[in-house]
Amino acid sequence: MGKEQFSMVSTFTHVNATTASPSFVTSAITQDIRLEVKTVMVVLAEKNGILTASVFRDSAKVRGCYSRDVYVWRGRCWQHRGKDRKKYGTPPFPPLGANHIVIESVDIYTLKPLTAEQKERLCSVITVLPQTER
Repeated sequence: MGKEQFSMVSTFTHVNATTASPSFVTSAITQDIRLEVKTVMVVLAEKNGILTASVFRDSAKVRGCYSRDVYVWRGRCWQHRGKDRKKYGTPPFPPLGANHIVIESVDIYTLKPLTAEQKERLCSVITVLPQTER
């Protein structure tokens, strides 16, 4: 069998995707601070009615690269769908000139200003875990 093979990709392409700061992880996915510390950025995207969160974090296997874990919104919580086998040379970043808002201590970046309904929806998928003091 041998060593596990990794595909290298220079950047993750996201068009019109909402990006969130690492604090999204401990507000929405897990209370384990270790994942937040390793996270660089979270990309939220909706396709065909399915909301996903791509958590980009420091790779444990390839120094200087980033791994991506994908979570799917299941109506009440985020469920881990799997890990991308690719390793990324650069993480995603908020689009240049993005609108910036803060929802429940999570920095959110969008290309267009959010409507009240969009803000409410983001809040509902961010604040799903009981909050603990840090």
